[in-house]
Amino acid sequence: MATAQVQRASIFAIVPEDTAGTLKVVSAATSFIPLKKGFSMSPGFEELTSDELQDDIGMTKPTVGKENPSGSHGAYLKHRGSSDFPVWSHLLLSALGTRVSRGSEYPSVSSTTTVIVVSDDGNFQVGEALFVSDLSAGYVIRNVASKVTSLEQLVLNFAMTRSIGTNSIQKNYMIKPASSDHPSFSAWLYRANGASLEAMAGCKVNSVSIKMTSGGFVEIDFGYQGTKYFFNPINITASNKYLDFFTPQGTSTATLPEKVYRSPQELCDQLITEMSSVNAFDTYIASFNSHGASAGKFTIESDGTRLELLFSNGANSASSLQTALGYSGGNKTGATTYTAANVQTYSSSLTPDYEDQDNIVAKNLDVMVGSQSDNVQRKASSVTITVNTPNTPVDDITSENGILENITMSREVTVTATILLEKHEIGLFDKYVKGTGISFMVNIGPKDGAGNWVVTKTVNIYIANAVLTQHAIGGDDIITLELSAKGYVDTNRKDFYLNFV
Repeated sequence: MATAQVQRASIFAIVPEDTAGTLKVVSAATSFIPLKKGFSMSPGFEELTSDELQDDIGMTKPTVGKENPSGSHGAYLKHRGSSDFPVWSHLLLSALGTRVSRGSEYPSVSSTTTVIVVSDDGNFQVGEALFVSDLSAGYVIRNVASKVTSLEQLVLNFAMTRSIGTNSIQKNYMIKPASSDHPSFSAWLYRANGASLEAMAGCKVNSVSIKMTSGGFVEIDFGYQGTKYFFNPINITASNKYLDFFTPQGTSTATLPEKVYRSPQELCDQLITEMSSVNAFDTYIASFNSHGASAGKFTIESDGTRLELLFSNGANSASSLQTALGYSGGNKTGATTYTAANVQTYSSSLTPDYEDQDNIVAKNLDVMVGSQSDNVQRKASSVTITVNTPNTPVDDITSENGILENITMSREVTVTATILLEKHEIGLFDKYVKGTGISFMVNIGPKDGAGNWVVTKTVNIYIANAVLTQHAIGGDDIITLELSAKGYVDTNRKDFYLNFV
């Protein structure tokens, strides 16, 4: 009798891949990131239809072509609470391509309201968030818009209210765009942590959406595309790849290639091939039971007169398939068909070690739009930032699924914001009609009792280059200004930076 499984009990892990498209197994409890309602992971294939005519107007048998699995993951945008990148940032890294860190505090020498002087500007990069102390307003966060290397100056994106003295600039961890070599990752979804196990190799993020609505949690949602999907996979390594078996012709050893098998059935098919290749006198059957009293168990059988599975005293018993297939109790003798004692398990052997940080509520944030001189807080009721990085498959007829890997071909950054209409505000309209470049910055995180940002809990987003594409008055009750902007790149600055400070 079927038993319903609770989706809420599911867990999810991501593992950066060494080789794009080669599934990497979960080996650390810190690889897990919390799921949020609405997640998905699903296989997908192109459907091929034949134009062959067979004396009927009906369709001939379709078949599957190139593989294109996909998934989505929602998260809450937040720092990890320590000096490093949070685990979920691997998803953002897949979309953007590069991460850099300045893992130590750094003293500033002096400043104006628009420039900070340091002893060596080579320690800093354009786009990096500077967490510094402003004597009139407590801690402030600004980004490096450009550098004057001859003077060791860091030019700020938005002016501060006043100059600062010698103060430490806090550590910073930044993810920024690249034009190539976007890293892939393996995704693992343990449905109900035991109902089923899904995995996807060659994953690259193709869409990012960051949403801030007043009074709600700050959210970040990802869509991703992979190259190969696995359902209830089984990992075969050097420690569990052998099956020693005895027949009337003597003892033979079947050796499975080391890899993660897409499903129990793929493992069965390979086991039959390997057993037959070393002893072709009999016909072997390896099967996985999907239903009935033996559901979840493997069965191995032969049409010959004798079959023994030498789990205890075979030459390779220390590295046998016994545990992987669910068998127990040593050698199997006296019959020609053997069903495993144990069902396959799909739960994680690791207890997730989540980064225990509170979700950030969209209040008391910094929102700045415009040029360096526009150092005013915009009163915004909502801000949404999207980064679309569509992937294109690299076709390869030598690959099992027809695809070598997915390549990120382009990037489009957009911003939409609803801000309170300020009387006499014409600066943004002027920039809109003239197509003047603007910058956008938002600082996200909790503040302490003195109203200062908290180190290792604050996130900074900086869109260095953008043009306004919409400037419209709206609102049913309160008059608002509806803004839209599109990011662009130039020779010095990219269109999107995200910093953990």
